[in-house]
Amino acid sequence: MQRLSKILHFNPPKEEDKTKFERKAWNNYTSFLPFTLFINHKDFSYLKNKIKFIITEEPLSNLKDTKNLFLDKNDPCYENLSINVEQEHYELIKEDEKIKERLKSYFKEFVKVLDEKVKFRANNALSEQDILNYFKANSSLALKFKTLLDKELTHIKQTR
Repeated sequence: MQRLSKILHFNPPKEEDKTKFERKAWNNYTSFLPFTLFINHKDFSYLKNKIKFIITEEPLSNLKDTKNLFLDKNDPCYENLSINVEQEHYELIKEDEKIKERLKSYFKEFVKVLDEKVKFRANNALSEQDILNYFKANSSLALKFKTLLDKELTHIKQTR
């Protein structure tokens, strides 16, 4: 990205953003995350403000990662999740056993369902070979697809 910023004349990325540029842009969790959870006075009558949790693949720099409060290291998806909340809310949750226990049971179920969804998607995903075999069996459809690609991708053909 540093070299590309010089070629294309844009501001180079900051050193603290290095992990964002080094991580995989697409993995099994990308289609399911980020996920946002709100709790408020409807869930716990003594809460004055709503608390926002952002579940992502990696910790967010301006928020506190709370997954160690709710998940065990052997839970499915533990290594691939970060449960982020503002620091002030983290202190409240840490001290309040009622909130902590209810969220713990919620996140236990959440990671089970998320893990099932990820496994289902991985098991039922089409591979490149599946698509090629389908086009081989349906040559008329393959020709229609090729015509569509020829029409839509003329600029790539001009530069390659």
